Amino acid sequence: MRSPEQVALELPVAGPTSRILAYAIDATLMIALSIGLLALVIWALPIAEWLIDLLDRAADELVGDESGDPGLGNAGLLLIALYIGLQLVIEIFYFVFFEVFWRGSSPGKRALGLGVVGENGLPVSFTASLVRNLLRAVDILPLSYLTGLVTMLVAEPTRRLGDIAAGTIVIRYDRGRPVAPLEVAPADAEHVPFTREQMDRVGATERQLLRQTLRRVEYLDVEDARRLSARSARALADRIGADAPDDDDARDWLRALHAAISRR
Repeated sequence: MRSPEQVALELPVAGPTSRILAYAIDATLMIALSIGLLALVIWALPIAEWLIDLLDRAADELVGDESGDPGLGNAGLLLIALYIGLQLVIEIFYFVFFEVFWRGSSPGKRALGLGVVGENGLPVSFTASLVRNLLRAVDILPLSYLTGLVTMLVAEPTRRLGDIAAGTIVIRYDRGRPVAPLEVAPADAEHVPFTREQMDRVGATERQLLRQTLRRVEYLDVEDARRLSARSARALADRIGADAPDDDDARDWLRALHAAISRR
């Protein structure tokens, strides 16, 4: 894809296996929520019975039938319907909440390093998240998300029906490789002597500038590396109270400073 600035970006799309594992984690958490909800329903049973009894009596008065015996089973049916409805709410808004407020990742997706984004790479919106999760009712058919799985296997990139309708994709937040440490040659420290006072002025900001410069110049052409090294060397020399080197010697001066810091 391309950003609005026309910069090419590559988004690694998550495959079916990692998405299934992420959903398994989320399903476990939703089951725990449902168990808690069931406990709440049982706790609220006396209130529900009282409400049903009150409604039955009001209905009997309206029709003039005093023989009706409010059944406690009505309360159970009402609460079962309420429980099923709340389960659907949990199934939908569990994902909507986390996708909107937690960088597109539910707990299961975050554990697997996944996240939902728009097709343009921007964070998923509330509307898009709501659409993709409402269509879980279709993806789950005929059972166990079979429709969603088949769609992910044939769609390009890997998307279920909810993703296609909402214009979203599930990507991997791959971690980059650790940066290799900068090498220090024995001759680097001998190139330029630094006083103790100068070294004492080197703080975290100076170290960061020094390391970033030495890493970047490895990937620049000769002239760009020369200009960057000279610019950073002048800034660092001014900070520590040292004489700035010539532009041609700036890179060696930076390596000498890094070697001196590393050996402290």
